[in-house]
Amino acid sequence: MANNDTIILAHGEGGLATRRLIQNVFAQKLSNPILDKMEDSAIIEIDGKKLAFTTDGFIIEPVFFPGGNIGKLAVAGTVNDLAAMGAKPKYFSASFIIEEGFKISDLDRIADSFARNIHSQNAELITADTKVVPRGTGGEIYIAVSGIGEILIDVGLDKIEPGDDIVISGDIARHSAAILATRENIETTPSLLSDCAPLWEIVKLAIDKNIEIHAMRDPTRGGLATILVEISEQINLGMTIDESKIPIEPQVKSLCDIYGFDPLYLANEGKMIFIVKNNEGEKLAEVLHSHPLSENAVLIGSVSESKGVVLQTITGGRRKLIMLEGEQLPRIC
Repeated sequence: MANNDTIILAHGEGGLATRRLIQNVFAQKLSNPILDKMEDSAIIEIDGKKLAFTTDGFIIEPVFFPGGNIGKLAVAGTVNDLAAMGAKPKYFSASFIIEEGFKISDLDRIADSFARNIHSQNAELITADTKVVPRGTGGEIYIAVSGIGEILIDVGLDKIEPGDDIVISGDIARHSAAILATRENIETTPSLLSDCAPLWEIVKLAIDKNIEIHAMRDPTRGGLATILVEISEQINLGMTIDESKIPIEPQVKSLCDIYGFDPLYLANEGKMIFIVKNNEGEKLAEVLHSHPLSENAVLIGSVSESKGVVLQTITGGRRKLIMLEGEQLPRIC
C-alpha cells in the first residue's frame, strides 16, 4: 500500500490523484479569483487589454518519438493551453533542465524543433534559463515553459449552457499509443505517429468563421474522458457522448486491446475539445475539415442539465465516465 505522505507517479497523470494533490497542498494556500477558475490559462487584464498566461512542464520518455520530440511537445502544449482560452500565442519563456551526459547534438535538434514551432506561430521566446543536473538524476532533459497570448475571443467554462454541442478535432489517444509503441519496440502498419501539434491555426479558423464557441480544452493527461468529467463537475452540468462518433485509429485500438488500456483515458497532444452553441457543432466540424490538423473533426455529444458524463456505448448501453484513477502510461508529456 502506498504511503499517503509520499508522491507517486499517479499524482502527475492528470486524474483524481492529481486533483487531490492540488486541492490538499496548493489550492487553499494560493487561492485567488484567477487561480480558482482552474482553466488551461489564466486570464489577466493589463491597461484594458486581455491576455492569457499559462505555464507547464514537459518530461516525456523517450525525448525523441515518432511525430516529434520534447522541443515540439513543449511548444505545442503551451500553444494549445493558450488557444483553449481563445488566445493568439505571442511570447514564451523556457527553462531547460539537462542531465549531465546528454548529447549536445541531440540538444541542438531539440532546440531547433523548439524554435521552428515557436516561429511557426509568429511568436517569440523572450527569456530563458538553462540548468544541468548530475548524471542519473534528470531524465535526460526536462523543459518548463510559460506563454502569454492575446485574447481574441471571450470563452470560458462559465459560458457553457445546456444543449451546447461538443466537438473533438480528430482521432484520440494517438500520442500515448505512439509513445507506448516506441517504448515496447512495436511496429505498426502504417506507422503510428504522435498527434503532437500546436493548434492555434484551427482555433483561429473557427473564430474567423464566426462559430459561437463557449469553451475549449485540450485533452492531454487523463485523456478525453477525464477532461469531460472535469468540465462537467466544474460547471455542474452533464454531458452525453456517443461512443460510435469518437474517432480512434485502428492501430491505437489494437494497442489498447493488447495492453488493456482505455483510449478514452489516454493522452492527446494535438486535439482540441470545442463546446459550442447548440446546432453549431456540425458547422464547426465542417469548417475544421478544411485544415489537415482537424480533417477528422466530429460532433460527439452535447451538454445536458443532468449530472455527470454518460457514454452511449456502441453496443447500445450507457456507461458513466469517471476521472482517471491511478496511472496508465507515465511520463508522456
